[in-house]
Amino acid sequence: MVVLAVAMALFCCIGAGMGISNSHRRFEQARKHLEATLLDKGMTLIANNSVALRGAVEDNAFLAIREIVATTVARSSDVVYGIFMDDNLQPWAMVTPENPVGTVQGQRELHDSVSIWAHSVKIPSYRFEKSKGSPFDIIEIAAPVINADGLRLGVIRYGISTGNMRKAIAEERKQSLVSGIVSVILYVIVVGFVFVAGVLAARKWANGITKPIEHLASSVNAITAGNYSQTVAVESDDEIGLLAANFEAMRLKIKEYTENLESMVAHRTQQLEAAHKEIVEKAHRAGMADIAIGTLHNVGNILNSVKASADNIEDIQCKSPMFDFVKASRLLRENSEDVESFIRNDPRGKKLMQYFLKLEEPFLESYKLIDQNLRRLSDKIAAINDVISAQQNYAGVGGLSEKVNIKDVIEDALLMQSDSNGNPGFTINRDFGSISEVYAQKNKLMHVIVNVIKNAKESMSEIPFDKKTITFSTTVKDSFLYIKISDTGSGIKKENITKIFSHGFTTKKNGHGFGLHSSANYMKEMGGEMWAESDGAGCGAHMIVKIPVQNS
Repeated sequence: MVVLAVAMALFCCIGAGMGISNSHRRFEQARKHLEATLLDKGMTLIANNSVALRGAVEDNAFLAIREIVATTVARSSDVVYGIFMDDNLQPWAMVTPENPVGTVQGQRELHDSVSIWAHSVKIPSYRFEKSKGSPFDIIEIAAPVINADGLRLGVIRYGISTGNMRKAIAEERKQSLVSGIVSVILYVIVVGFVFVAGVLAARKWANGITKPIEHLASSVNAITAGNYSQTVAVESDDEIGLLAANFEAMRLKIKEYTENLESMVAHRTQQLEAAHKEIVEKAHRAGMADIAIGTLHNVGNILNSVKASADNIEDIQCKSPMFDFVKASRLLRENSEDVESFIRNDPRGKKLMQYFLKLEEPFLESYKLIDQNLRRLSDKIAAINDVISAQQNYAGVGGLSEKVNIKDVIEDALLMQSDSNGNPGFTINRDFGSISEVYAQKNKLMHVIVNVIKNAKESMSEIPFDKKTITFSTTVKDSFLYIKISDTGSGIKKENITKIFSHGFTTKKNGHGFGLHSSANYMKEMGGEMWAESDGAGCGAHMIVKIPVQNS
């Protein structure tokens, strides 16, 4: 009895320790997840804004800059302020709760420690600051705004409050504490039940060695071996019989629990399968979102050019000789009753005729400039239509394979990755074989190609423009089309050559590790596969996509 009591106390202590430890571990995981989520949100926001502001800054579009910053602050309850300042620390937009529209009249250069830090960043970065008058910290995030030539135009920065995150952490701490207490109580109850059952079994078994006990031991051994169908026979109404009846009741209960557990496992398996299906659907939506974001970015760049042409036409109209021509015509009309005398004898008449003779050249020049800008507007509007049409061609969910022209898919992917002038930002080499059609799910194949091109562009961001090259080549072997996409970028380390396709693995500071993972899954769904080849860091990389030529 003493041994059992000591064992019970020991197990209670162990169980309490395990419950508290598990509760604390779950809380720490939740806390880290909340912190990482808020930080990822901030870094994604600042990276997107640094790209979105590029065109507006190049065009000195102060209103557009303030609108972008103000909209970003207004859309998120966590963002407390937003500032864009040029490379001389002069703010162009400063959005705060007191100044929601972001105006900066009379604002001088910013020389506080946060502004100086933000001015020094070369890539999207963050740091923590203590907010005055508030118990919550501020996460300062900043990123340089850089044009296509690599020239630094300024810095966009935001302040993100950790207040909501800390409230969520406090709630999670409370729930973890309650969960730990409940688990300890349940563990103590179970241990107590086991202790009582053990005491009863030991006492009954010690009464003597009898045949009923042998039968009981045999039945118990069967139950221990997992055979819950063998009935525990109750051969007497004494203590041995009572123990046998208790074991029989326990057997029935364990059998019921086992059957329930199997049912729960089957139900959980169905849930996992449904979750897997949902993950696949989310992966598809994420791929379509990447394509849509690229489309919106390109359309935004083209719209900047459209705005510039419209501004030029407005400026030409303001400087047009039409207004002076109207004045001259009015003067001539006032003297229309005696035009001949007015021209011969009035000095104004002579100057008026000389003026009319000089009008031809400025009118032609004004017409020429307006015509040039109207043509440019027409070209840019056509470019917007091309980009949107390419995106809409792949926007459907679709789950069936169809005949797809691989050359068209590659050209559409390049179009979605190009700038407002149709320039992809790198040299393109094409080496297509004789077969150009495959059986595939068009939207998923587009997701794969766009992802590879996007990664290739990012890997070449640090090298000179004249060395940025992407080569597309296709070959056919054993009823499969092999698409090889090679770049001259930073390459892939040998230890990462297979890891890059794992969910959540990324070598980018702002990456999510989802693009290549979902792309590889898509290729498996379509009966193909994809892999990477590289000689190491700094040696470029090759992505090989293998896809069936015929519909299997």
